[in-house]
This record gives sequence, C-alpha cells and structure tokens, in this order.
Amino acid sequence: MKTMKIIAIFCIFSLLLHVGLLLADSGVFSKVTLINPFNCQSVPGIPGAEDMAILGPYLVATSGYFPPKYPIEKTYLGGLVLIPIHEFQPVPEYLNLGVSFPFNPHGLDVLKIDEDLYKIFVVNHRPSKDSIEVFEFRLSTKKVKHLTTHFGAEIETANDVLVIDASTFLVSLDHSSRNHRVQMLENFSRIGWGSIFLFHNGQWRKIVSNLSFANGLAWKDHGKSFLVAEMLGKKIHSYDLRGFSARHNSSIPIDGFPDNLVFNPKKRDFLIGVHPKIFDLKNFAEGKISKSPTRILRLKFSQQEPKLETVFEDPGDMHSSGSVAIDPGEALFIGSIYESKILRCAR
Repeated sequence: MKTMKIIAIFCIFSLLLHVGLLLADSGVFSKVTLINPFNCQSVPGIPGAEDMAILGPYLVATSGYFPPKYPIEKTYLGGLVLIPIHEFQPVPEYLNLGVSFPFNPHGLDVLKIDEDLYKIFVVNHRPSKDSIEVFEFRLSTKKVKHLTTHFGAEIETANDVLVIDASTFLVSLDHSSRNHRVQMLENFSRIGWGSIFLFHNGQWRKIVSNLSFANGLAWKDHGKSFLVAEMLGKKIHSYDLRGFSARHNSSIPIDGFPDNLVFNPKKRDFLIGVHPKIFDLKNFAEGKISKSPTRILRLKFSQQEPKLETVFEDPGDMHSSGSVAIDPGEALFIGSIYESKILRCAR
C-alpha cells in the first residue's frame, strides 16, 4: 500500500510538473509589446489569409474558413485572392477557380513558367482527406484553370507545399492523423509525429520525420536546401535535399511558435509569422477571447550565426493570429488565420 501511494504521488507530481512546463513553454507568461515602425492599414474582405506568395505585380493569398472561428457550413467555400502590390489602398480580387469540389485552402506556393504563365500549388483541406490542387494562371488575362489534383494517404494532414518543378514538390504534415484526439495527444505531449513528404512522378516519399507540428516551408537554396518551421518545437530547421532524401543541417530556436516562412529575394532573408502565445491562438479560434498576438521575425543568414530581428509585434489589437508576412518592396503585408483582413504596412 505504501509503495502504491509513493507511485501515485510521483505520478501526480510528474503530471503537475509537465503541465507547469507546458504552460511556461506555451508563452503564457511571456510579454508581448507593440513594435510597429510602419503606417499600417487594414485591407478587408479576405477571411483566413493564412498564406501568401508573390505573383507578378500581385500577391496571391489563400482565403479559407478555418473552424472553429468560422461556422462549419462555410468551411469549404474558400478561394484564392489577388492583391495589387503597388496600390496604396489595394482592392482584393477573388479569382474564378472554376472548380466544383470543396475548397478550403491552407498553404500555397507559386511556380513561374514565363513572364505571363504561372502555376499555383495549394493545400486543400477536403471533408475527408487533404489534397494538393494545381492551377494555371495567366497574368495577362487573370484567367485561372484547374490542372490536376494530387491525392495520397500519406498526406492526411497537409499544411504547406514547396514546389521544386512542375511535377515535384514538398509537403509538410503537422500531425500524423486527422483524428482530433490523436492530434490533441500530439500537441500536449509534444510528440513529434509531423513530417515532410516529397512528391515526384506520382510517388510520395517521407524524407523528414519526428517534427512537432511541421508547418511553413521555404527554399534556402532552390532545389538544394530548404527551411521548415517546427511550430510546437519552436524551431526553424534547415535541411539539405539530396535526391529523394533530406539531411538535417541546423536548427534555430524561435521566441514563439513559427508558422509560415517567406523568402525575400531582394534582401536575401526570410520573414516568419510567429504566434507568441499558442493558447491565446487556440482560445481566439474558439471565440473565448477577443485577440491573439502577432509577431513577425526577420531571419538572415550570414557567414556567422543566423540573425533574428523582430520587425513587427502586436498584442492583437491591430492584427490577431498573424501567420504570414511578405515584403515585395513597397510595403509589408501580413496575413492571418482567423482575421477577415490582411494588413498593408507602408514604411
């Protein structure tokens, strides 16, 4: 009996310790300040702009209705939106995708074919399974054509996509299963069951394992090395791509929970959308609180150590659940998972 009491006390103590460490790690006690050296204005009419990419003189943004913030009946009514880069007060333009299947976009990437022709790769959360949708876009006419859908049992929880060429791309998976209970177990235990798959010529191959919520992807050197945001691991990992395998190169600790990564070819650096308080993000999504803070970091690689700089931080008063930032030159654009707008922040 005495032994059982000792075991019970030890188990309770271990559980309380884990909960305490989890709360501390989740940013509950971290401070979020206002860092905004810009002149920011809202661009309304774009719900759930979780990811964005440059498309000629435009940004193309996903517009998705992510539960529980949005009602379930809207979940598969998402779209893709064009946002003029050079306009001071841009007016979003929804593209006519011409598809009849459910569309709830998440991550996306753009492949430039020539000055007029682009291909857009999009993660689509369908009702029963995820897919990668490929669209053709002509800049001169703004016409979109759906080309193909890539399915696979391997990509049950797709998050982001990173294109190598027209038939080859990477996909990050944030969990091992769509099952809500399994995902909760992975989230709270920090078990690394997220992964990255390579798609080539109709075949899926797992090239990275054991990531705790694999999220945004970006090229460090196109086709040769890439970055992935391990959101619950609070790290950015660098991998070398070698044929059909990947070799871990380095890891960079992040103050917060990194979401999307966007490479800036002009400045040769990366912008990272970061959630400082992960429980605030969860509670904001569930409508329990009115805001969730946003942090944007700039990551630059030099001959020495990688350098991180906070370029924007907001407690959630101006912009909540910021997930992506992109800097095409004239302004900083910030998207969000659950807001119905993006920010355009002029210098």
